[in-house]
Amino acid sequence: MKETTKKTLVQVSVFVELEDRFVRFETTDIVVIACTKGRLIVLCLENMHNSDSGSMTFYSKAGSSSQQTSPFHEIVGYAAEQLSSSSLCSSPDDNSCDGIKLEETESWHLRLACSTIWSGMILAVCPYLDRYFLASACNAFYVCGFPNDNPERVRRFAVGRTRFMIMTLTAHFTRIAVGDCRDGILFYTYHEDARRLDQIYSDPVQRLVADCILMDIDTAVVSDRKGSITVLSCSNQLEGILLLLIGY
Repeated sequence: MKETTKKTLVQVSVFVELEDRFVRFETTDIVVIACTKGRLIVLCLENMHNSDSGSMTFYSKAGSSSQQTSPFHEIVGYAAEQLSSSSLCSSPDDNSCDGIKLEETESWHLRLACSTIWSGMILAVCPYLDRYFLASACNAFYVCGFPNDNPERVRRFAVGRTRFMIMTLTAHFTRIAVGDCRDGILFYTYHEDARRLDQIYSDPVQRLVADCILMDIDTAVVSDRKGSITVLSCSNQLEGILLLLIGY
């Protein structure tokens, strides 16, 4: 009994501490969590009234709707364990949350589907093309998915490598932007048939990337660890160099 309790507390603490590094698949209710110690955790959200010892249960606020939808879409609820103050709803009395209200007796729980250890720290994870996710470890990043929609198995379909450690990953449609800790932003595309990643654009300068978002398949907004924000865009596909549009 003591071992079971300890296992539950470990799973909860991992989810709370790394809630800024997870990706969710809203159509399948799967959450992928990246851990800095090299662990990739896959959780499944299930609608059950009786949760087991390895789950985190979400209880609804008293609501008026009986619609059986996943709380991942627009959840109004809270975890039985205390979540951080940055969570979507930090307490059952928080009335500032908008979304679908669930029945008072309805509960959801997160079930541990699988946990794998990768070589190196996993610092970035993001969804890709609705059926894949991207995850990085050290200077490598992978296009991953679930064979036969089975969340208990993670398959790596392709790998790309940079010169230095990867800090960020983001995607827009087929375009992938990789934030290298020294070489800046690198644009990649994934060839699904060949299962191959190709680099198509590179940053014109070395940049200590802090974060990045893609506005479209050709434009990235990048912040660095020196406090600068830069807008980069693809100038010419033949040159393979990103053009600096705005920097401040």
